[in-house]
Amino acid sequence: GEENARRVLEASLHRKGLLLKITSQIQQVSRMSKNPELADVAVKLRRSRESLALLTLSGPTTDTVGQHVQMLYELELEVNELQGAMGRASAQYRSSIAPLDVDKLQLAVTADKALVDFLAYRSDDRPAYLASVLVNKAGRYRHHLIDFPEAAKIDRGIVEYRDVIQDLSVEDEELFEYGQDIYTAIWSPIDAVLEGLDYVYLVPDGLLNILPFAALVTIEEEYLVQAVDLHILTSGRDLLPNYIAVADGSYLLFAGPDYDISEVVPNGQINDPEIRTESTSLALRGAAGGLRGLKFVPLPGAEKEGEIIVTKAASYNIALDSFTQARAQERVISELEQVPSVLHIASHGFFLKANETLTKRLLKQQRGSAQVPPPGDNPLLRAGLAFAGINANAQYLGRINTQNDGILTALEVLDLNLSGTKLVVLSACETGLGEIHEGEGIYGLRRAFQEAGVGEIVSSLWEVSDSGTQALMTGFYDKVLAGVPPRDALRMVQLELIESVEWGYPYVWASFMMVGSS
Repeated sequence: GEENARRVLEASLHRKGLLLKITSQIQQVSRMSKNPELADVAVKLRRSRESLALLTLSGPTTDTVGQHVQMLYELELEVNELQGAMGRASAQYRSSIAPLDVDKLQLAVTADKALVDFLAYRSDDRPAYLASVLVNKAGRYRHHLIDFPEAAKIDRGIVEYRDVIQDLSVEDEELFEYGQDIYTAIWSPIDAVLEGLDYVYLVPDGLLNILPFAALVTIEEEYLVQAVDLHILTSGRDLLPNYIAVADGSYLLFAGPDYDISEVVPNGQINDPEIRTESTSLALRGAAGGLRGLKFVPLPGAEKEGEIIVTKAASYNIALDSFTQARAQERVISELEQVPSVLHIASHGFFLKANETLTKRLLKQQRGSAQVPPPGDNPLLRAGLAFAGINANAQYLGRINTQNDGILTALEVLDLNLSGTKLVVLSACETGLGEIHEGEGIYGLRRAFQEAGVGEIVSSLWEVSDSGTQALMTGFYDKVLAGVPPRDALRMVQLELIESVEWGYPYVWASFMMVGSS
């Protein structure tokens, strides 16, 4: 009944995103706090996280042979302990300014809107989904609880539909069939209780985080984005008031970095005999244990995309700082003095799969105590964006300073000066992906930017062509620069592209999704 629906909604409100949210509050709390002891903990934590990042990025080295796993384990325990101290302070601070309860959330769902909050859980050791649906029809609230006991089947359907969308040889009829199947499994039960409302706040969980909801096909054979205005959130808490001032800085753009340039790291650091000797002897082995095997090809389309945005911004007299090729360095974003209002990054993105052997060894060493993520194999260190110099520096990762090594990891994103940035656009392959944990959503780049204080994040769900990305981004910025709210602008350009002969496939127009509270 309604009471059970309220309870599930409240459980989701308190549960979702807490791990990453506590981590992301570390710098904010230390800045706000007058307590010097708390600031000292923040400094120790930052140093421990840097050490953990270096060890993870490098893989086994001459200094850590035979001790690598133990050192990772001990560092992760140290980080967890320090994060606990800061997390308790941040949780106390948050609760003092933004109490979490369903009544306050209900007030945020204004007239003729609905909130659909999915919750992944296990029943009899089998995966299942619940959806708590809050409907506000003309000021009257109703709560509904919908049970999806066959989550495994739904998850298989999500994977299949994503594969079908990305198969450009698939006929429209087959695409619609798969799209309707997943619509029937996921959205039909929800639509039955929406009372005709077409504005929905949507909070996914589990594998639903990478489902292109906009591309579901209704019984009337139209895409869901055409029938419903979807506003995707990480958690219901995103609807509650926050006290972050909106930044009024300029636009900041990175596009088409020169991945091969070597000058981004001081010669003295690279020429350290110890570093050069180690990279020669352990290059191949290190590639298997860390990120030293990464190599990125040039993206001429990304640079062209940047040029288009620069030209459009100039036509609207909007200030924009642009960094391309050799200038598109990681240190530029890590050393920001002014918070940008909009950040656009057109580059390679990546999410590396977990090192299963390392994970098992670490969990065994932990003696069975469950942690998310597993210590020493943090998914926030396996998701990232490529900047200038990465190809030249990949073999030295873990032994050179991480501030300008050419890889911006999701963990590093949490420390960026982006509190109040209205919009981040990650125009890169698979930036919306990451490791999925129940209640945590996508534990990767998308979430990291949001927790760094960004209002809305546009990220990709799969690899898409340069030309298709340009078409979508050109239409998107035409509207954003003219003053259209970003979320409305994305939906508008998607609706336009659906009608296009050249770009009317969900492979193109549904490849980017927006998550955020603005």
